[in-house]
Amino acid sequence: METSELIRRRLLRGTRPVAPPGASRVSPRRGEGYEFAELRAYVAGDDPRRIDWAATARAGALQSRVMLDEQGLVLAAIVDDSPSMQLGRRRASLEVALETLPFWYRAAQGGDRCLRLAGGYHLETRRIDARSLAHLTARGDPPTPDPLEALRYAEQLLPRGSALMVVTDALGLLDADPLPVDIEHLLYRIGQRCDAALLLARDPWHGEMPLRGMVRLRDSELGTRRRFFFGRRERERYRAAVLAREHRVIAHAERAGWRVGLLEDAAEAALRSLFAR
Repeated sequence: METSELIRRRLLRGTRPVAPPGASRVSPRRGEGYEFAELRAYVAGDDPRRIDWAATARAGALQSRVMLDEQGLVLAAIVDDSPSMQLGRRRASLEVALETLPFWYRAAQGGDRCLRLAGGYHLETRRIDARSLAHLTARGDPPTPDPLEALRYAEQLLPRGSALMVVTDALGLLDADPLPVDIEHLLYRIGQRCDAALLLARDPWHGEMPLRGMVRLRDSELGTRRRFFFGRRERERYRAAVLAREHRVIAHAERAGWRVGLLEDAAEAALRSLFAR
């Protein structure tokens, strides 16, 4: 199954691996589409054309087919393009992040809405063609230097039942322990309203820090420079700190009911991992 088709099926079924307290774990979008959702007992007013006669014979009572709604999806995306996302071991994290967008937006069909969100404004299209996709997936358009502001805007803008994908390295956003209460509540509210998915861009050197000895480094976010010594113990401490940070971010997002996946070099594989369950 193609990645975009897989995404659409999972979104229509409304199935999330983890749901926040008080939110439904499964809330399929039932309607007049052509994809089967479930069987249930016939209720007065049901369309007689939806009666499943084979199931009725087995159950001894009228059974109706419930179909998934094939229209009306809202697919929104936030891509963090802060300075730390410009880094990468082989390719910049931002470059890989942008490659997820065509797969995401191709899950839309006629009548669906596609939005690219930034902090306070957005791009939107209902046309899924080459020109619209190029517009929605362009680097830096719209720029998102502050993904937290984009999340706040998403909460205000997106209707209930929307699908939101956020691609970020989460530096300074979700890696605090404990998480600031306002951010924790924001994640939870979005997790209740939307089928929300986080692709966490991994630290380029999460496996092993390649530096040795005394080196001068520049902070990608602040622009400041400092000297550091990297020996075997320092490299191992760095690796442990990166993994601990990833675990904190994942735990925060999953508690709020978000799908969570890790992004390295394979954009499509990372996106499929979000919707594999």
